[in-house]
Amino acid sequence: MANSKANTSESILSLQIGGNGTELLTGVTVYTDKRYQFLYVQEDATFTTLEDSADVDLKTDLLISTNTCIAGSVIRAKNGKHIKNVTLSGGSIWGIL
Repeated sequence: MANSKANTSESILSLQIGGNGTELLTGVTVYTDKRYQFLYVQEDATFTTLEDSADVDLKTDLLISTNTCIAGSVIRAKNGKHIKNVTLSGGSIWGIL
C-alpha cells in the first residue's frame, strides 16, 4: 500500500512540474487549442489574448490589470480549467502541459 501511495505522489509531482511536457512560447506568436496546466513567465511578457478552456478572458478573470506580467509570475486558470489560447506580443513564457 505504501508503494501505491508513493506512485500516486510521484504522478502528482510529475504533473506539477511538467510531466506531460513543456513548451517555450516566445516573441509575437499565437498559440491556440493548447492544454497548459499553467504558464511560467521567463521574462516580462505582454499578452493580447489569454483564455482558458471555456474561452474566459483570464486577464479579466485573474485581475491582471495590465497586459504585461513580470518575470517569475505563474499563471493558472481557475476551477480546474486549463489555458487554451495565448497570444504573446513580447517576452517569453513556459507552457506547462
